[in-house]
Amino acid sequence: MDIVIDPARASRLRAFARISRRILDTLERETQAITRSQAMTARFQTLGLDPIGGTAADFRRNYASTAPVLANLVKVSGAKAE
Repeated sequence: MDIVIDPARASRLRAFARISRRILDTLERETQAITRSQAMTARFQTLGLDPIGGTAADFRRNYASTAPVLANLVKVSGAKAE
């Protein structure tokens, strides 16, 4: 099994837990629209990047599936927090 870890997915918008669902949904929708706009897509291409990602739910699913892999990687590597 190949393990693919996408560091770009680690970079997400974050918000305080107290912010209303309505505001979070609007922020998510507008951010996705901007990220997928022609101007941003063109800018990403000049940097050699592809817009990826999706909803907050997509991020949570990806995190839940990736976190155990990363935890195991740290464990078997012997890395220590300093």
